[in-house]
Amino acid sequence: PDGSGYYISKNKNTLLCHTRLSIIDESDNGLQPMTDETGNYLITFNGEIYNYLEIKKNLLSRGHKFKSNSDTEVVLYSFIEWGAECLDMFRGMFAFCIFQKNNSKFFLARDRFGIKPLIYFYDGLKFYFASEMKTFFQNKEIRKTLNEKAIFDYFAFGSICQPNTIFNEFKYLLPGHYLTFDSKNNFQIQKYYDLENIIKKKKIIPNKKEIFFTLN
Repeated sequence: PDGSGYYISKNKNTLLCHTRLSIIDESDNGLQPMTDETGNYLITFNGEIYNYLEIKKNLLSRGHKFKSNSDTEVVLYSFIEWGAECLDMFRGMFAFCIFQKNNSKFFLARDRFGIKPLIYFYDGLKFYFASEMKTFFQNKEIRKTLNEKAIFDYFAFGSICQPNTIFNEFKYLLPGHYLTFDSKNNFQIQKYYDLENIIKKKKIIPNKKEIFFTLN
């Protein structure tokens, strides 16, 4: 990692931290958490959007202005322009959080197949999230109890079945899902991508060669 930053709200009830390895935009303009031109939206993003230049052209035609060459800023303005529907446009791997200051609302999303991790904690009052479990070890307020089913799954299958984690108190946001949370403790998870339904809607029928390889 060669870059880091943080945001603390005025009432000190919201904290966003980010550490990154600079790849697409190595300048300070790519630092996170990143804000839009109004300062109302903030994003912390982990991943890579492969078609971000194509989406950026669309956003430029709609009047959005960019200060960086990063795909992070494209994700931010895509959400501002299209809301949750922007997820259907992204081709890549990602886990990100967008925070709206004016209504204290969080929007978190994970890519279709869960290439990038996103772990969260919610007890009805407090909400925490991170890309790695070890981040939560710094928080002494959270009681951590081992999840016996997760331990069984690990020794039986070699991995833990998501959304479970090794601790009862933490969950993975499942692939192809997004999560919303606000200061009034409205917490909701929605599924935005379902491969089975897409196959049914498009009536995709494998050819004989594909059937052969499936059977073998």
